[in-house]
Amino acid sequence: MKTMLDVLNVSSGQNTAVSDKFPNRILPGTFDGGFFAELQNKDVQLYYENAVKAGTPTRIGKEVSGIWGRAVEAFEPRTDFTRIYEFIRDQDNPTD
Repeated sequence: MKTMLDVLNVSSGQNTAVSDKFPNRILPGTFDGGFFAELQNKDVQLYYENAVKAGTPTRIGKEVSGIWGRAVEAFEPRTDFTRIYEFIRDQDNPTD
């Protein structure tokens, strides 16, 4: 993962996830991004609901909103949103 982060950080793929969240919060296992998963889920669900209402294509939004919804159900209250990495990594059937 470190090699991929190094590559992404010097390319057009650079963003806060690869420059901050993964190297500083996920790789060391601190999971301290400073935002609750419940709030991230709320935002994702609002996006998805409004995309549906607007008639916007929602194939990816539907999948993302489902993942966040299931994660928040599995998480303890006030879990940091960076723990979504573990949730996705540890799913039995991540491609289903």
